[in-house]
Parts: sequence; structure tokens; C-alpha cells
Amino acid sequence: DFSDPADPVLRGEIGSPDSEVHNVSYLDGFLYVTSSSDDILSIYDVTDPSDPQRIASWRSEIEMPPPPPPPPHGGSVEPGASPHDQVAIGDRPLVAHVMGFSEADISDPHNPETVWDFFVERGGHSIWPLSDGVHVATTQEIVGGHLRIWDMSDPDAPVEVASHTTGEEHCIHNVYIDGNLLWASWYK
Repeated sequence: DFSDPADPVLRGEIGSPDSEVHNVSYLDGFLYVTSSSDDILSIYDVTDPSDPQRIASWRSEIEMPPPPPPPPHGGSVEPGASPHDQVAIGDRPLVAHVMGFSEADISDPHNPETVWDFFVERGGHSIWPLSDGVHVATTQEIVGGHLRIWDMSDPDAPVEVASHTTGEEHCIHNVYIDGNLLWASWYK
């Protein structure tokens, strides 16, 4: 509770099995948690912040070619890979995995369903939708990794329409989109 920013009050906590959390999103009373400890996106009802309830989980169905390359961020090398980062906007969270990207339908948060998955070799870190509802921006967190924009009008055959890097020694981390502005961060 940050009603008094100088004196915040802890209202609740979430622990195991979601103890290795990389990112969370909040939307309409629900918390979406990417947990590398069990390779899933967990969904919590937090309408009562003092008593968060895990109501569902979702796992990607990404098909990876055998044998899969070792993931850069740890976690599973099984199909679906580890969810690394996500953003919930509307009723469709976008999830970045170590080995690809997904969209889930959470119109019923108790029963999330996969909309699409696609494999991207190594380094999937973050994903954000463009305002047109057709394109997504993704980052590949490896040295020399790229910011990419994909046309998802046919989710079975995503088309890369743009790519950018700031150099072979740099590693891109996150991307956020606000209106017509895209914000990206790189590190070295």
C-alpha cells in the first residue's frame, strides 16, 4: 500500500512455487507472474491483496527443433521453454520465452489458452504490442542481439519487418511502446 509513499505497508506476499520471479504484470485484479522455477505463467487473483490466490497457470506449446540449444537464462530446454518476461494488455498477455514468444487468451483468467507460439533461436527476452494490434516488438538478450518488429497478421507464419542493433558488443534488454514511441534499452 503506497497511499503514504514515505511509509509503504506490505499487504501480501507470494512465495513458492513462484519464488524465482522475473517479471509481473497487473490487470483488473489479477497478477501475471513469470516464474522460471516451474516454467509457467502463474495467474493470481489479488482482489484481496492480503490473500493472493493462485487460480491458474499457463505453459507455452512452443515446438523447438531437436536438440535445443542451451537457454541463455537457465531454465528448461523442453518444449515451451522458460517464460522470461511478459506484458498483460487487454485480455491477451504476450510472453517472451528463452526460445520464443507467445500470446495467451486470458479473457477467462481461470482458463488461459494459447493463441499462438513461435520459436526464435536463443535469447527471447521481452515483447510489447504495437498500437495497431498486428505488430509486436521483441528483444533478443544476447550479445549482438536485435530489437525486432514482427507482423503477426498470420500467427502461423510471423514475418520480421524490421530489425535494429546498436552493435555487436551490446545486449538489448527491454522494449516498451507508448503511442508512436518505442523505448529500448541496451547494455554492454
